[in-house]
Amino acid sequence: MNQRHLQIYIGALLVALLTSVASAQNVQIRLSDGSTWRGEIGQNIEVTYMERGVERSMRGTLQTVKNLYIIVDGKLDLQQQRKVIPRGDLRSIKTVTEEARDRDSRERESTRPRDRQQQPAEDYDGPGVIVLPLTGPVGVNIRHQEIEAVGKKADELGPGQTIILDIQTGGGLVTEMEQIARVIQDIKRRHRVIAWIREAISAGCATAIQCEEIYFRTMGTAGSMTAFAGGVAWQGAELQMWMRRAGEWMQEGGRDPRIAHAMIHAPVELSYDKNYETGEVTFYSDLRGEYILSRAGDNLTFTSDQAVHSGFANGIADTKEELAELLDMPKWHEVTDYGRRIHAEYIQLVERAEADLDIRLQRLQLQYEGSGTGDQRVVLQLRLQNLRAIRRWCDRAPNVTQARNLSPEALDEAIRELERQIRRMQQ
Repeated sequence: MNQRHLQIYIGALLVALLTSVASAQNVQIRLSDGSTWRGEIGQNIEVTYMERGVERSMRGTLQTVKNLYIIVDGKLDLQQQRKVIPRGDLRSIKTVTEEARDRDSRERESTRPRDRQQQPAEDYDGPGVIVLPLTGPVGVNIRHQEIEAVGKKADELGPGQTIILDIQTGGGLVTEMEQIARVIQDIKRRHRVIAWIREAISAGCATAIQCEEIYFRTMGTAGSMTAFAGGVAWQGAELQMWMRRAGEWMQEGGRDPRIAHAMIHAPVELSYDKNYETGEVTFYSDLRGEYILSRAGDNLTFTSDQAVHSGFANGIADTKEELAELLDMPKWHEVTDYGRRIHAEYIQLVERAEADLDIRLQRLQLQYEGSGTGDQRVVLQLRLQNLRAIRRWCDRAPNVTQARNLSPEALDEAIRELERQIRRMQQ
């Protein structure tokens, strides 16, 4: 990699930093109830909006206001996101004060799982529950490693534990799914694995269908498993492979594979009839059935009522006590907080990685913008320092760097080229 190639690579790294800096600008946004919110670009807000029939909310900074949409930078599903929200979907907007943000920060800290010494399995009277939250993007926040670790903890406690995968994700990398599927299928040989759904879209739904038992929250949604590459839905051989694999997973969980096909490919239609005496459901790959799930042009996304009525899900539970009753447990008996704890620890690592990578990439951008001034050896040393820090994250949080298309091999070559340039300047 010569100096010209190095500059091109660094420029590619900085694509992630393309942001718009908004100056203070007074705006007003009319809401669906007829009220009007007035504020400024750059103001901290809490916005409530509808998405796929579900009411959601997020806090962040108002970046853009257009005739048809607004853009908010903030945290959603524990992940920093730039969210485009159609104005027709807005339900409410509130200004967030500094005091409110500080109070929320203290409350979040107070509810973090605390490390504590786990009691040995023999202290418990039979199998119990282990909860693993799965929140945020699949492939970054949600990985097979944490699921595998919970399976090993359950093995230590003895066979027949109940592992609850508490799912809230808008999707992610389908490339992670083979690993997740392999791990869950292995754990199911020894333990009961339950999907408890708040939101399971795309790869999140592909995770849920690995479980033989699926339960929804009342406002839960699941489906829309279309796979994309470069913003374009898979076609041809890739699409057929994905439909076949997802159909196999659906069937292994005791569900009709045509459900997966309707979730993946918009032209697929799906309907069903239900025998109320036997509970038997018959699916059709057209609209002949009494109940329509997916028309041509749609991607099937279940609501909780649809999921239960069609037999995709086993029930609806909004609390631990309700879920325990549906699982035929005498009470909710959580034998360890291990799953919650490793999830919290990994999310903290992801947040640190995201924040530090943003800083390092910003510094690189500034160093290249100012490359014509100052001591060039010092400038190169600073670039090298930041590239090495980015490279370390490839080892510590590889899923985070992969999601940003940061190649360890390319970084290594860029580091070696900078080191060569520095040595030449020292001669």
